[in-house]
Amino acid sequence: MPSPWADMSRTPTSVEAHRNYHTDYITSNLVAWSLRASVPPSLSVSDPYFSPMKHPFATKAKLFIQVGTAEVLADDVTELAKAMGDVPGNDVMLWEVRNAMHDVFAAGAGLGFEKEAREAVHAAGGCLTAPGSA
Repeated sequence: MPSPWADMSRTPTSVEAHRNYHTDYITSNLVAWSLRASVPPSLSVSDPYFSPMKHPFATKAKLFIQVGTAEVLADDVTELAKAMGDVPGNDVMLWEVRNAMHDVFAAGAGLGFEKEAREAVHAAGGCLTAPGSA
């Protein structure tokens, strides 16, 4: 999972208060739009589907979770990896890209992180094809 949004109950205002707000390209306006576009009115942003950080679950699939240390989602992504890794039987790999903004897989080349994006893709492939992969 590249830079997953682990807790959609975060408000646009809370994103603005994050220490990485000025080093990431995720803005409060983008968060507000994403919430409107992603969460049906009949569901809550706290639903396990939208905020898995608060609802860790068992899975037989290996999880590769990538995060940039300069993104506003960094703390939540790290907490998601820990929470999922704490579930007995789960196999979780957290891949941190130092000083990278959100989603180095998709935006890395355009933001000067082409090498790091390639390394993350290679690491994901290695994690998911290692012995014991589901």
